[in-house]
Amino acid sequence: MLIPFTDIKGRTYYVNPVYVRVVQTNKKGQTEMCLTYSGSTWASSNVTITVDQPADQVVSELNAAMPLALDLPPSIQDDEAQAAAQAAATASMG
Repeated sequence: MLIPFTDIKGRTYYVNPVYVRVVQTNKKGQTEMCLTYSGSTWASSNVTITVDQPADQVVSELNAAMPLALDLPPSIQDDEAQAAAQAAATASMG
């Protein structure tokens, strides 16, 4: 789901939360969203959108719009899931 955000210059962006890499507060107290996406070339582009909303509010909106089912690679899964998978593999071997 795309989320509309209006930056400090009044431009509206519709943001896909999957591409947001970092949300941080700058020295002026504004919130910056750093996004990475693929443009029309093979290279990816980095964009920073600065908004006048609290970081907690921005993060809440992004979290609410995230897809529920993202396939996470094994390196990101929690330790318990990895331990269970290893135990099952060991049990099936012998």
